[in-house]
Amino acid sequence: MSDVRFIASVECAQALRVGSREGMVFPAHQATGGLVALAALSDEELERLYAADDRSDPAEELPDLAKLRRELGSVRHSGVALNLERTERGVVAVGCPVKDRTGATVAALAISMPSVRYSPKQVKPLIAAITAAADAITRAL
Repeated sequence: MSDVRFIASVECAQALRVGSREGMVFPAHQATGGLVALAALSDEELERLYAADDRSDPAEELPDLAKLRRELGSVRHSGVALNLERTERGVVAVGCPVKDRTGATVAALAISMPSVRYSPKQVKPLIAAITAAADAITRAL
């Protein structure tokens, strides 16, 4: 699971927006949903996932594991991932897990926006909206 795939996307009607990423694949440590998924792993699982000699693509750049562990600790603590231009310059996103009935993370929801629309004041309402949606999906599972 070192990569994540966007399986669905909905765009807003505003002229300046983040386009659909449906079907696109990103390194998990760069994408909001990937951070959510990685936060569900133990440190040992994370170590194995990013073992330098276990890469399918030798050109793949490995993340700084110490830094990634600290970031994932924040995601675990807060329950959400905040992506400030990590995947792409000019794009900000917030995401949270979708869990199955056992509490295991099975997917992630994310809200992305152009960074010019982002304000730290917006984080709380965005988290409330995305968490409510994820909870509804979790209940439906």
